[in-house]
Amino acid sequence: MSEEREPDLNPANGDSPGGALRVARKRYGLSIEEVANELNLSIAQIRALEENRFEDLPGKTYVQGYLKSYARLLNSDENDVLQNFSQQEEANISGIRPVMGDGHGSDKRVKILSLGVLLVLGGLTFAWWQNREHDAVVPLEAGELDQQTVAVLEGTEDWSSTTVTEQSLGDGEFAAPGP
Repeated sequence: MSEEREPDLNPANGDSPGGALRVARKRYGLSIEEVANELNLSIAQIRALEENRFEDLPGKTYVQGYLKSYARLLNSDENDVLQNFSQQEEANISGIRPVMGDGHGSDKRVKILSLGVLLVLGGLTFAWWQNREHDAVVPLEAGELDQQTVAVLEGTEDWSSTTVTEQSLGDGEFAAPGP
């Protein structure tokens, strides 16, 4: 190959980076297989570069490296190729429309839903706490047993006929008789 520069890779002439490299490759009489072998790339990767199917390649950084190496192989100005690639990428990105909105609407719904869940959990926790305290055994002072308490402890439902009997446990503590 000669050391002269290939003028066809100038982005000003409107060529795509892959198309310009393909034209330069053909001028040098190289096959895709020869270029792939020289650059240590697969034939599919060279075809993707020449057809501007950059999305089929590993990533933007790799694509830039492949284009740069390809341009060097053809003794072409690598900066022109990279500039052309950048212009094409900007054109592709500017044509993309966002799929979702700005996201503020969904954020508000998530906040309201989260607040509702927290309020429900708080209410359930409060109800559980109240029920837990209601079921707790409270030590009684002497004389505090009423007929309802004794009836429940004795297992009878007829409170009117229940006689309250207390057993002294000492130190002023009393307990109702067990079942």
